[in-house]
Amino acid sequence: MSDIVPSLLAFALFIIALTTITSTVLTSADGIRLATGIQETRSLVQTGTEINAPPDRISLQASSTIELTLLNEGNTTLADFSNWDVIAEIQQATTTAISYLSYTTSTSPSANEWTLLGIYNSASTTPRIAETFSPGVLDPGERMVALLNPSPSVVSETYDRVTFVTPSGVTAKVIFEIRPTLIYVVDATDEIVYAYKTDGTFDSTDALDSGNGDARGITTKGQGFWTIDETDDLMYRYSTSFLLTSTSTLENTNQRGSGVTTDGNSIWVTDDINPNVYKYDMSGIFISNFGQTAQNRDSSGITTDGTNIWTVDEKDDTVYKYDMSGTFVNNFSLTAANADAFGITTDGTNIWVVDVVDAAVYKYDMTGIFDSSFTLTAANADPQGITLIPR
Repeated sequence: MSDIVPSLLAFALFIIALTTITSTVLTSADGIRLATGIQETRSLVQTGTEINAPPDRISLQASSTIELTLLNEGNTTLADFSNWDVIAEIQQATTTAISYLSYTTSTSPSANEWTLLGIYNSASTTPRIAETFSPGVLDPGERMVALLNPSPSVVSETYDRVTFVTPSGVTAKVIFEIRPTLIYVVDATDEIVYAYKTDGTFDSTDALDSGNGDARGITTKGQGFWTIDETDDLMYRYSTSFLLTSTSTLENTNQRGSGVTTDGNSIWVTDDINPNVYKYDMSGIFISNFGQTAQNRDSSGITTDGTNIWTVDEKDDTVYKYDMSGTFVNNFSLTAANADAFGITTDGTNIWVVDVVDAAVYKYDMTGIFDSSFTLTAANADPQGITLIPR
């Protein structure tokens, strides 16, 4: 009998151990099956995911923010942008700065943030063709336009890279060139656009269409140029190489267009004989207008950074600032020598105003503090508008 008790205890311990081992094995097997399933799902998502930059060479303007386009060339829908990893490698004078950007829903990202400006069926045309199905989701075949604000900022005449990583681990590397910023000044007398570097060095010229013989104002968003003709009341659109692509008629009361600007989504035009700012879509269809403040009666130029609008008044030598709905914000006076302003432009960091009498360009900071000026080349003696674009 004394031998039976130990044997029973041993058998019980064996059963307990076997049960524990079996449970552990089953739990481990379940864990392996779950992990394998997750990995298979992740692999399937990765296999169906392909994002790329457009095939064209990318040249961007040196500024605090950079705008990049990605194409969904796979068969998987993409979203959850707050969980994307975005890494910027920005070439500096002696080293490469690496920045990790976090996602924001603001359309004006702060330092080391990025945002989604929009998703489009096509992002290369103007106006961009908005997505049709599943708003906010990057479906196969669609393009997303991202705005990034890496810190430190990009430097002119460098090559940089941004890596986008989706939550499934698929990456897209976008390499782009930072080209020198060029200032374009349109001359009404000789129907030519003159290009300068920001230090005033003359760069090149381009001819306007023969019908655009009284050009007032010029603008661009990097996808072409627009000018206003004071005589025929037409808006002229050109390609980036100044080939005429289309014209459109200004609204009936917008009879003497004096300045034009765009944010890539809308176009605004000032008028030489009435104190209104006229808003058009990118194909030139009139949308609405707003009245300027009482003192701002003779606007000869207009510009926008997408957040605010500035007009320059040729009579009182003052720049007036409005929000995008047309509400007056504040103003600043031009420096004394800049007494005949006929055009204004901004890159969001500085403001440039062109003077028709002394044929010079004056540079200000965003609060209106005068910085410097340069004289236009001799042939550019009738400057009527100014804009900026990368080469």
